[in-house]
Amino acid sequence: MFKKFIKKIIYNRPSLVKRAIKVFIRLHNYSHRKIAELASILEGGFHPKHRITKYHDFFIDHIESSDTVLDVGCGIGLLSYKVAKKAKQVTGIDFSEPNINYAKEHYQMPNLEFILGDVTEYKFPRQFNKIILSNVLEHIDDRVGLLKVLRDISDTILFRVPMESRDWLTIYKKELGLEYRLDITHRIEYRQETIEEELRDSGWKVLDYQVVWGEFWAVLGKNNG
Repeated sequence: MFKKFIKKIIYNRPSLVKRAIKVFIRLHNYSHRKIAELASILEGGFHPKHRITKYHDFFIDHIESSDTVLDVGCGIGLLSYKVAKKAKQVTGIDFSEPNINYAKEHYQMPNLEFILGDVTEYKFPRQFNKIILSNVLEHIDDRVGLLKVLRDISDTILFRVPMESRDWLTIYKKELGLEYRLDITHRIEYRQETIEEELRDSGWKVLDYQVVWGEFWAVLGKNNG
């Protein structure tokens, strides 16, 4: 009876319904973060999305044994290390010193190097057959500027960004003015038209793509037209 009484009070007052929705959304966001944090402990320090989505395979499948590869925003170096098992040469670059120190300590191969630096300023001595840009662009303010810089380094980008349209709840959170991002450090989460606009403005085009796990995975080539 008490539950029915509470429902009767709240459900008939839209302002209270909206307040209740906001409370549950904040709980949802908090739970999402804590689940990822705790699950990573069980996964040996790695987010379970690496194992479940198998997004590493997308990059590896698009690498040839003759390729030289630049992994931009390589983090702690796990993806660089996996790609180096197939590619001719892999360079990982990241501006986080702890990340690069970890990568150098844990992932060592003769054809693998890690650089501490900003890709927009670092002077590479050579070009690369392919660039990996995996969940990096959404963290950048000047995304078009970064993409333009990458045109001078390679003709091909293997590309991965999160989609804002990954589910209805994400859009609903945004409509309510609540936190909707997967990561609070994201400057943007994408819709396909936004991706196409930024690529067009920076001189890239989509050669092939798939939308999977709420993300946009693509092979990009220079648009010289």
